[in-house]
Amino acid sequence: MMMIRICARGIHFASRSSASGKSRLFLKEAPIADKPVAVVIPDPKTKTKTKQRKRTQIDIEEPNEQVKTFSFQIPESPPNAKSLTVSITGYPNVGKSTLLNRIIGEKVSIVSPKAQTTRERVRGMWTEDDTQIVFFDTPGVLPASERSALSLQPLVEIAYSSILEAQLGIVVVDASKPLDHMPSNDKLMRELSEKAETTALVLNKIDLVKDHRKLLPIIDQLRKVVENCSEVFMVSAQKNQGIEDLKAFLKRKAQPGTWIYPPGVRSDAPVVKFATEAIREGVFLRLNQEVPYSVSVSIRGWTPFRNGDLRIDADVVVPDLNMKKIVIGDEASVISWVRKHAQAVMTEKFGKSVHLFLHVVSVQS
Repeated sequence: MMMIRICARGIHFASRSSASGKSRLFLKEAPIADKPVAVVIPDPKTKTKTKQRKRTQIDIEEPNEQVKTFSFQIPESPPNAKSLTVSITGYPNVGKSTLLNRIIGEKVSIVSPKAQTTRERVRGMWTEDDTQIVFFDTPGVLPASERSALSLQPLVEIAYSSILEAQLGIVVVDASKPLDHMPSNDKLMRELSEKAETTALVLNKIDLVKDHRKLLPIIDQLRKVVENCSEVFMVSAQKNQGIEDLKAFLKRKAQPGTWIYPPGVRSDAPVVKFATEAIREGVFLRLNQEVPYSVSVSIRGWTPFRNGDLRIDADVVVPDLNMKKIVIGDEASVISWVRKHAQAVMTEKFGKSVHLFLHVVSVQS
């Protein structure tokens, strides 16, 4: 044991040796106190008991039917109610999902710079005043040659079926790219427009075009290709330019009819599905080449806490061990980025704190 005695003359360090029984005295001349104060410092060799924090064992709950399915009651429509169904189609990576999210006012469809991020048809609803509009966001449509090479024919069929169901079709074109990036005389554009009763042409990404006058010849050329084109809009979904004009046009096109969804509903995707898509979005944003297309996501834990927070456990499934290393990254840098991104997206969407736990697993293992 060491004893420290603080007095007016300084600090006395006295240590007693168990062998000699003597004490050594060290004096610091600077005065630091008026009255003696004794401070005892425990011997480092002496074992002291420290309190250990108890770890709380959390029972992970599986997602129940309430979060795995979407259910609602058909509302009573207001007087003079109007409705419209709209398909959003076009080539991959022209900003269809960004456009849908901007019109509706919140994220209902995942977004990334890569083609074919949207793999299924996504329904979004926009209700304002006496009008309800239901949108179908579809996978990007590729020419027949590229469909067979990439096994994407099922995605094209999803897009075509959505067009047939819709009363109005929106064909989205990337205004920042020259028309020669569109293959085979825009045959595909003609196919898309022919399947819709009425078509509106939307030139997106005009914020990337310095001189908008250069778009006029493009519009004239597209009007010759796109059948039943009633209106042309130049917008930037990313910068929220021209969106209000497009929304006003859609409201004018709505016909008398009952509403299908309650006015507060903006998507028919179950919350588990949205969580899956938010993780997929992070994967597409962070990883390159063919890796994101080989990754699937499965939600296996959906555990609400008493304070309103939500814990979500998900498996990020990859085909082999090599790809598992890529998805995890050095010191887990890649999967950590995906987790933080998806967690932020879900926290904003669900209006509560989400704690996301990702587990990368390979089919091989």
